[in-house]
Amino acid sequence: MATKSKATAAKPVRKTAAKAAPATPIRKTVVKAAPAKKALKASERRVRVRMYRVGLGDCFLLTSYLGKEPQHMLIDCGMFGGSRLAPATSDQEVQLQVLKNITAESGGHLDVVVVTHEHMDHVSIFNTLAKSEFDKKLSFGQAWFGWVESNTKAAQNLRQKYERLQVALANGLTGLQGLAASDPDGYSDLHQGVAAVAEFMGLEANGELGADAKKLAVKPRAAMDYVKQKAGKDNLSFGSPGDTWDFGGLKVRVLGPPTSEDQMRIMEKAGASYDRALLFGVDAESSSGEGVPQYPFAAQWRMDATMENGQARLKPDQDNATLTDILSRYNDSEQSWRRIDNQALDSVSTLALQMDKYINNTSLCLAFEFAKGDKFADGDVMIFPGDAQVGNWSSWFDIKKSEKGFDAGELLARTILYKVGHHGSHNATYKPALEKMTHPKLVGMIPTNEAFAKKSKKWTMPAPNLNAALEEHTHERLLRNDQGIGKVADPLKTGEWGGLDANVEVNPLYIDYYV
Repeated sequence: MATKSKATAAKPVRKTAAKAAPATPIRKTVVKAAPAKKALKASERRVRVRMYRVGLGDCFLLTSYLGKEPQHMLIDCGMFGGSRLAPATSDQEVQLQVLKNITAESGGHLDVVVVTHEHMDHVSIFNTLAKSEFDKKLSFGQAWFGWVESNTKAAQNLRQKYERLQVALANGLTGLQGLAASDPDGYSDLHQGVAAVAEFMGLEANGELGADAKKLAVKPRAAMDYVKQKAGKDNLSFGSPGDTWDFGGLKVRVLGPPTSEDQMRIMEKAGASYDRALLFGVDAESSSGEGVPQYPFAAQWRMDATMENGQARLKPDQDNATLTDILSRYNDSEQSWRRIDNQALDSVSTLALQMDKYINNTSLCLAFEFAKGDKFADGDVMIFPGDAQVGNWSSWFDIKKSEKGFDAGELLARTILYKVGHHGSHNATYKPALEKMTHPKLVGMIPTNEAFAKKSKKWTMPAPNLNAALEEHTHERLLRNDQGIGKVADPLKTGEWGGLDANVEVNPLYIDYYV
């Protein structure tokens, strides 16, 4: 057996991440002796980041030891249905275990609760049967949201547009569901693919909408409203780019969401990510307004009709010989091949992706800045971007230090902990931003379940090229929810920790990293 040589310290990035990573990353075996762990003394602790192992979902408890008493912040609390790491347990069992642990660690009080955005994998635990644990045993201090959750006119306008998208997607899914039942070969894959994306917005896993088709996002919305109600209106804060908040001796810099709706719509653009989108074959860089399926003809060429028992019926005032003849041919089963009724449904996949990027880009993105001596300008940084995509990330660089007191590029260069966005999906880590994360002690935390994503949803999480870049920048110090499970390597055995592994504690329920 080969003898491992000792790693003395974390090193800077080994090669520039600007070079294209191979489609199938080739892992280099790090040959070294595992350094002896030295337990951190309580006086040496600054912040503990606890990543709960819920599978595919974000639930992080941050505990700051910088003040006289520890302070606790919960950043999101959700999981994607069925993505738990231990199949023998139930989702609810995992959620209850998580909440009981949060209660025990926080003493029953969370100083701050952060909700980054309106997706089930970030908020679902707030709105399940496990909510009784919140109701009975946990109190909230402040609750932080992005500005899009405020009552400003701009936020209300965005809300109204999103609600119209909800109705359009619900209607489209209802149509696809019927087509998939009657023509599985033609529409089953499309229906399941769209339903899987819509599940982030509250759709049940089986894709059945039924009478609740127009209440697609009632679950995530109810969860967010629950947090607001529990914290109380006087304790709510809504962050805009450039804002600075305080938590437990740290400066919390608000990086996103952007104030420009155009930036919210950008999911991809050339050179911005490490992998390309393949879902549904849609080039997500293109945009078509609000994404609502368009009618094939102008208004003057359309007539409203109703459907009764599969037959189209005109309104009484439309009854004339010409229209009756057209309607007769339309209802003739032998002429059904001429119909274009389902043409608009072919664009529902585009609509689903547009909704997904729209909500991801509303993520509240935070940078936690430590003081160095009596100054924050040179201190370490932790980045929590929610599920921000290209439009959100790129907007960070519009923040001017001369106006807001900080610069995104400088924060990224000092980042020692990066919470990887959207479970490692291809377009939720901005390539130009990751290339600025060159700190020799950078560690990544990624709440993902690769096996579930691949087998159940046909998603690639983490995306191969992105994962290779993350491992390069962190020197394989990439802590994952699913590490050590199945074929997923244990980073404590493969990474170049240089003594930083003393800051890691692994438990079946969570993974801790002391910063």
